[in-house]
Amino acid sequence: MYFAITPDFVRDVMGGGFEDTVLIFMSCNGLKQGYYATAEAFEAKGVKVFISWNGWIDPQDNDEAIALLLDYLIDENNTISEAVNKIPEYNSMYGSSKLKYDPTSSANYVIPDYRDSAVGSSMGFSAIAVPKRRAFSR
Repeated sequence: MYFAITPDFVRDVMGGGFEDTVLIFMSCNGLKQGYYATAEAFEAKGVKVFISWNGWIDPQDNDEAIALLLDYLIDENNTISEAVNKIPEYNSMYGSSKLKYDPTSSANYVIPDYRDSAVGSSMGFSAIAVPKRRAFSR
């Protein structure tokens, strides 16, 4: 099953914030050239860096690449730029796709090592739940 969200959904339906979050948007075209609206909507809610593909990506390639990315970011403690740039370009029947990140000013950010005793216990992983259906008017 696949689903999509729009920048309007992020702005108008999603509550709360994402302060200092590294958001890995496992979606095709999340940072397609000339289209950064979804990234900007999340950044307006506090996301530190938005990582996604600039083209179409096959599901198996996406899973493989994101597993590598998480390894580089968390286990190897690479910067955003280092980790993203280690991920190869993937080709599909729709063309090539490369992971990108926005804003570029986050290039040197390193995810704090949760195993480090200096990282406070208030830090942790979080998840959000979105109701199945929410009616809203414009």
